[in-house]
Amino acid sequence: MTRYTGNGAYCYANSVYMALRESGAAAAELPEPGFIECLTTMPFGTLYLRVGRDLLVYFSSPVATPDQGITTALEALGWECREDRDGAPEAALARLAEAAGRGPVLAGPLDMGGLGYMPHHAQLSGSDHFVVVLGVEHDRVRMHDPEGYPYAALPTAEFLRAWKADRVRYAQMPYTMRAGFRQVRHPAREEMIARTRSRIGLQSSTAMRTSVSVASISRCSFSICAGSACRSIS
Repeated sequence: MTRYTGNGAYCYANSVYMALRESGAAAAELPEPGFIECLTTMPFGTLYLRVGRDLLVYFSSPVATPDQGITTALEALGWECREDRDGAPEAALARLAEAAGRGPVLAGPLDMGGLGYMPHHAQLSGSDHFVVVLGVEHDRVRMHDPEGYPYAALPTAEFLRAWKADRVRYAQMPYTMRAGFRQVRHPAREEMIARTRSRIGLQSSTAMRTSVSVASISRCSFSICAGSACRSIS
């Protein structure tokens, strides 16, 4: 039985945590979701978006997407998986069903506007989301949704529309899924932190070269997200 972990603000970090726990990660080795969130590099940096006359500020990476961040976090954690993207919806659903029969599947980005079990899903169209798929049975997809919906179920047609993610701006291909998780290294947390700090510096340099507005990256942000294990960084 896949253990549920939920916190809507960290859907991809919680989904990674659930997938790895169910794939055999030792509880003593696997960092908490807040730490995994930092390993995605998403909390570092400031993104400025101008909407009309208003300037919206997001404390988020200006050059990485959550989808890319998941790959970055898995590398830092010492895990590998199989990634599948694109294809016809029927083929994608068949891949999903087969993979879910073998173990947890991290699916996303999904368009939250298509997740009908959420009371206000219509107002969330275009917002990205990640879930852990548990199975595909009787024309329904069962999943753990970190937004607060364990064992949620959705008709396959509705799930495919959400999974297509054509309104999620950064989604380059539909039907993205990760499965077959396996651990290939056992890095200490200090190594994870060092790898992530190196990645943050690379992203910051990229942001400057592409003229993206980005504030300087504060090392203490890692302490805020990761807790006492990272105090030495601040």
